Amino acid sequence: GMLRYYVGLGNTRYDTDFRPYVDIGNVGCAIFSNNGYTGSVCQGGCAAVTLPTATANGMTLYARVRAQDRASNYIDGDAIPFMIDVTAPVVDHVWDGHNTTADETYSNVWQEISGRWTFSDPESTPDYLMWGYGESAAGLTEASMTRIGLPTSYTPLVTLQHAHTYYLTLTAYNKAGLSTRVVSNGITIDLTNPFTNTAIVNNSYPLANCSGYRQSRVCYQASNIPTVAWDGFWEDVAPIMHYEMAIGTSPGGTQLVPYRWVGGPAARGFTLESPFPDGTVYYFTIRVLNVLSMASQLTSGFNMIDTSPPICEGVFEGRITDQIYLTDPHGLYMQYGRHYDVHSGLKLLKASIAQA
Repeated sequence: GMLRYYVGLGNTRYDTDFRPYVDIGNVGCAIFSNNGYTGSVCQGGCAAVTLPTATANGMTLYARVRAQDRASNYIDGDAIPFMIDVTAPVVDHVWDGHNTTADETYSNVWQEISGRWTFSDPESTPDYLMWGYGESAAGLTEASMTRIGLPTSYTPLVTLQHAHTYYLTLTAYNKAGLSTRVVSNGITIDLTNPFTNTAIVNNSYPLANCSGYRQSRVCYQASNIPTVAWDGFWEDVAPIMHYEMAIGTSPGGTQLVPYRWVGGPAARGFTLESPFPDGTVYYFTIRVLNVLSMASQLTSGFNMIDTSPPICEGVFEGRITDQIYLTDPHGLYMQYGRHYDVHSGLKLLKASIAQA
């Protein structure tokens, strides 16, 4: 029958130079420990064997067992390698979204959720990952997470809601059973384009008499350099990124000026650098884009460049013909020829009398 067991540790599988054999009696298991670390755990009643002080994290040792029977015969068991690993895996980051180079804050994808990360463990190497998502910034419990192997990204099919923020939870385990848990900073879902229901677009800034909701009424501009103004665009989730402008000869057109950048989220007006010819008819279209490049647009009403004054074909005093002297002290009759404006038309006529 067996009398006793001896255990030792070696730097190779052929010796016990690191921890010479120690007599542990007839106990069938041993726990090597140092500073509270348990290198091999067996259920109850195991002998405790202290590791030498030279034991270091990342060191690979070989455990050997020698058995002695009552007739003093010995037999050595096969060496069993194990690594000292007292550090948890390192998770460098957990990024929300599909971007491979940066974290995303907003997304317009509702049918899947994606995350990317990097992780490592220089000692016992990573073993597996646990993954999950939810609406709490505190993350998920292990019981509600899914084991996914060791990928560096994961994109399952799900159903997400507009204006909701979702957080990814990732737990990395190494082969020593140690783990690191990281929660992402969240991604918010935006499924609607910027809103134009209160927006105004016209040809003067600040917004003046020709403004109106959805589409301005006819506006005339006495300068041949067009100026556009807008206000009232808004977003409920992803912030506005910038505004673009186009000018066309028809509503929504781009015949005169193709779409161009005209300002960041605080911009409310823009003046074109080049003049338009007198009589040009045009429409402004303002396009607003949020940080997800989701766009909406609104077109102004009819605009016209009118830099030429009205035409007057003559004014004379008298009832029938032009008179130099008047015989009626009770009234002054004034007659005039045709008055007109080739572009914007006449707004009103004014008459005045001055004494020479």
